[in-house]
Amino acid sequence: KINSRAPLQRSLRSSQSPPTSSRVFNRQSVLSALTSVQQRLKLYKKTPPNGLIILCGEVGDDTTSRGKERKLLVDFEPFKPVQRSFYVCNSAFHLDPLRELLTSHERYGFVV
Repeated sequence: KINSRAPLQRSLRSSQSPPTSSRVFNRQSVLSALTSVQQRLKLYKKTPPNGLIILCGEVGDDTTSRGKERKLLVDFEPFKPVQRSFYVCNSAFHLDPLRELLTSHERYGFVV
């Protein structure tokens, strides 16, 4: 029996030690985010057909929480298949792969 969750778990396990970066991160925040992602993955019995996108990190909202950060965890199945996997520890969410999903590769023409 093939465990379709295995790639998700293996990818997460291989990234247990936070990557090095030019910016210094709070180790506790990074480990907390990884733990949250692991807990969320337990809700999935298998990888969704189009893949899975998970964004997790601390975000600040200066207008409502007066500079305090809160954890944000978003997971969803994209409407088009995702062909790559990556783990980034940075000060911003990298949304370029999501933007690529929104570009249309179909061509349309009009005959008048």
